[in-house]
Amino acid sequence: MPTPGEIFGYMLDTLFTDQIYGDLEQLERINELVHSAPQVTRGERNIETLMLAPSVDPREIAAHHTAEMPAGLRALLRVIGGRGASYQLASYLMFEAGYTRAMIELGYRDAMQARTALVAFMSGEKLPHVMTAPGVAQAT
Repeated sequence: MPTPGEIFGYMLDTLFTDQIYGDLEQLERINELVHSAPQVTRGERNIETLMLAPSVDPREIAAHHTAEMPAGLRALLRVIGGRGASYQLASYLMFEAGYTRAMIELGYRDAMQARTALVAFMSGEKLPHVMTAPGVAQAT
């Protein structure tokens, strides 16, 4: 049985990430329509997407920085079961300097690893697509 903290963590995750995937799916449908009926379009054009995900789960980083959180928030997370195995809720509530620095460094490292794809994407080059989630295409 999930704890209330785990449920809140999943709710926040769903609230923030599902909308992104929904937007990408909608964009893919519009792109398919543009490709399948180019004579019907009125200025619509294909829009390329590039989605990057963190190479390290933010929950893992949150687990290393929970001691930096205010004592009251740590106590609340302990009471509602928002700590422990998942740290999902903590990853959404944590704004401590160590955690945010680690997330910024992760973003920088991930961007540097994807630099070639990012530069190509920003310069308008066509990128190959790979499937990342059902119905969601990602340029790489």
